[in-house]
Order: sequence, then structure tokens, then C-alpha cells
Amino acid sequence: ELEASFGRKHAFLIFAFTTGLREGMESIIFLIGVISDFKDPSYMSSLPIPIITALILSRIVGCIFFQGTKKMRVEHFMR
Repeated sequence: ELEASFGRKHAFLIFAFTTGLREGMESIIFLIGVISDFKDPSYMSSLPIPIITALILSRIVGCIFFQGTKKMRVEHFMR
């Protein structure tokens, strides 16, 4: 019974995590495709800045969204 309640309690968390992981992998594959088209290697040195900025901003927005919706009642959406 303890394992069943854990699965029910964290099912949406696991779903959200796997969805985010899938989208992240898709973004990485897209970036690899875009990067491989450039002939000038000097462009590669400026790529980590937007990638790191995007990671930091997505983390901040995700935390704000999570904190803002933590106490939201979901019974209205689960009819």
C-alpha cells in the first residue's frame, strides 16, 4: 500500500520530469544540428553564453511556477 500511494502521489511529478527531459533532449539535438552547419569555428566560443542563460532562466521560471501553483486546488480540473 505504501508503494501504491507513492505512485499516485508522484505520478504527475514523474510525468512532468520525463516530459521536460524529452524536450531538453530534443533541444540538444536541434542545437547540435544548427551548430554543425556553421563553417566558422569562432562562432562556437559564443554558444555557451545563451545556453547557460537559458538554463538559468528556465530554472527560475520553473521554480516560480511551481511555488505559485503548489497550493492550487486541482479538483476543479479533475472532473
